[in-house]
Amino acid sequence: MAVSFFANAMHICACYGELWHDDKVKGILYYLDRPNPVEEQYLLVIQDIRDRAECQIQIFNQWNMFHTGYRLSKIPSMKFMEEFVKTENKLFSWAEMDKVSEMLQRRELIWFKMLELHMREAVAEHLKEFHKDKPSADQDIMAVRMMEAELAKTIKSINMFQGRAGLPVTYNERSADRVSMDLIHSLNWQEYKAHLAQLTNPTPDKRTDQEQELDWTSENVEESEAEHRAPEKEHLGSGMDNSVDSFGPYPRTSASPSLNLSPSFSLGPSPSKLHMVVYTEQREEVNSENKGEAFTQAGSQHISLPTPQIMENTTKELTSLKDSVSSLDLKIERMKDDTNFTRQSIVQLRRQLENTADGLEIKIDVIQSTLVRKLSDNQQNLAALENGLVRHFTDSQHTLVDEVASLKSQVAEMVDCVKELRDAKKGEGPISKKVEGTCSNKKRRWFLPRAGLAEF
Repeated sequence: MAVSFFANAMHICACYGELWHDDKVKGILYYLDRPNPVEEQYLLVIQDIRDRAECQIQIFNQWNMFHTGYRLSKIPSMKFMEEFVKTENKLFSWAEMDKVSEMLQRRELIWFKMLELHMREAVAEHLKEFHKDKPSADQDIMAVRMMEAELAKTIKSINMFQGRAGLPVTYNERSADRVSMDLIHSLNWQEYKAHLAQLTNPTPDKRTDQEQELDWTSENVEESEAEHRAPEKEHLGSGMDNSVDSFGPYPRTSASPSLNLSPSFSLGPSPSKLHMVVYTEQREEVNSENKGEAFTQAGSQHISLPTPQIMENTTKELTSLKDSVSSLDLKIERMKDDTNFTRQSIVQLRRQLENTADGLEIKIDVIQSTLVRKLSDNQQNLAALENGLVRHFTDSQHTLVDEVASLKSQVAEMVDCVKELRDAKKGEGPISKKVEGTCSNKKRRWFLPRAGLAEF
């Protein structure tokens, strides 16, 4: 990180210069075909920051997996729990659990907070290595301004998530100063274009209309920059040796007129003109003494400015157009944020509905199986009861038949006994007494209780 931005940019330009010199082809390569070296190095730094933050956000993913899908029976020891407690205390100092209810919002807040910390470290490291006397001072400070603009966007996202979650907003001030604006005041687009022109050796008679438009637009930007620097002097920083936290709150929107090179930032009415840099190559053959020099230096040409009235009108149009573009960009970003938040909420609601539906299906299956089991048991009980009733009825019927047969036999004996007694009464003597004894024995036997019948 301590390597100068401009050193990397010089290395890239030298590589392209050797390629053109070997090919011996004359042509024009516009800047729009690829990013300029400063912006390319800036994009590499931003990508490195995002990669480091992505590695750290895996800690939150592990905690989230433990929080949502880990079973208590699988925990080997309390040491395992203590590690996750430390991770939780580290992560949720930025996103409190009692205020940030949505897991997805909590993850995004931690992600942007990590990006902010890494960007602050990168800006502080480059500002510590910055020196005004270096040849690459202009390019270094322009790259730092790009990173500060990206940091401002990240802080804006943090404020958005904190506001929606009900947390106190960390950066609630709208500051118009930046550390890079206080370090150097001689930076302008003319000098930056002259540096690139010296590397690529354009001839004075080969300047294109795009370069002339670049000169005219850059001078307009310099005048607008001079107008904005008067109020900025009131917000000077404490110096380069201060820590990252002493820089103060970063602005939510870029306060520089049009000094950012990134295509995603505001560049005035004609970004394509500001980005136009013409590369040419010498086709003349060089002798052996000049083979070590691939390019020669050439100064940039200036054209006369238009009338003051035209300049004033142009400045007003530039200001109004910049305000309109900034307002539109802000509205678009808010719409994108609302759309992303709505999409995430819908996805989470859908997951909750799916989980609820799965739970209902499980409950329905359990109730259905319980009802089927109870119905089967009732059917078995009814069948057993029916069999018992049939068997009891059959036994009762057999018993009744036996009792009826027994009663018939007893009635027949009684009839016989009555006849014998009648006959015995007609004939007196010991025979009649013997018959009476026999009848009394039969009578006693007839009226003994049998099969639950009461004695007469």
